[in-house]
Amino acid sequence: MSKIRTIFITGLHRSGTTILDMILGTHSSCIAVGEVDNVIKVGQNRQWIEDHYNRCTCGKCEFWPAVMEAIDQQKSDSLEVRYTIFLKIFSKYFPGKIPIDSSKHLESLHVLSNISDCKSIRIVRDVRGWSVSLSSRITPNNMLRWYWKNRNFQAAAPDTIRIGYEPLVLNPEDTVPALCHTLSLEFEPTMLEINNAKSHILVGNRMRTNQSLKIKYDGRWMEKTSIWPAILFPVMKYNSQQVYGQIDSY
Repeated sequence: MSKIRTIFITGLHRSGTTILDMILGTHSSCIAVGEVDNVIKVGQNRQWIEDHYNRCTCGKCEFWPAVMEAIDQQKSDSLEVRYTIFLKIFSKYFPGKIPIDSSKHLESLHVLSNISDCKSIRIVRDVRGWSVSLSSRITPNNMLRWYWKNRNFQAAAPDTIRIGYEPLVLNPEDTVPALCHTLSLEFEPTMLEINNAKSHILVGNRMRTNQSLKIKYDGRWMEKTSIWPAILFPVMKYNSQQVYGQIDSY
């Protein structure tokens, strides 16, 4: 029996994982499901999850309650078992569809790769924009943190497809079709007009609840002055390669 196809999005928080999830989820073959592991893994606030069922992007969710009920019946703390249950319920509710999981965590990527036919994407945001989104300034600590975390992601998941946040939101007309080709999906023009109506994102960036979302770039970093990009030139070289280089897989 063939494994279900899945797409997993990884990367640093505030790097565009949610917007990428929603763009891909607009494809007729895909369903965006947000940060799956933050719903199903042990230790999550179950009451909070249940209280937010009606805030799922679908409007009034029946899918996530079914997932959690099945997990309760299994009574396993294993993340792999819980992901297996999630995929089983997903296939029941959305036969033939591909779940887009933006959980980000490498542990979840490794689990999903073991139990499904998984293609993973690592989205990388310009270090200056990432730093400003974090603390409203371009700081050396933020730049070095961005550098080492992305290096670690790259080393831990070498087969992951890399895409830059800036090309995605500034030039989606070229970037989204190129990404679709890499993912073996046929590009659909409606992907450039994000519509959450068929998605099931329970946990993710607050933008997920905006039903009329436009692809818009946050360029606040361009108004900031800082000496650190010039001083930390190895970081900026890596930034240029990772963010603005052509979509590829390592």
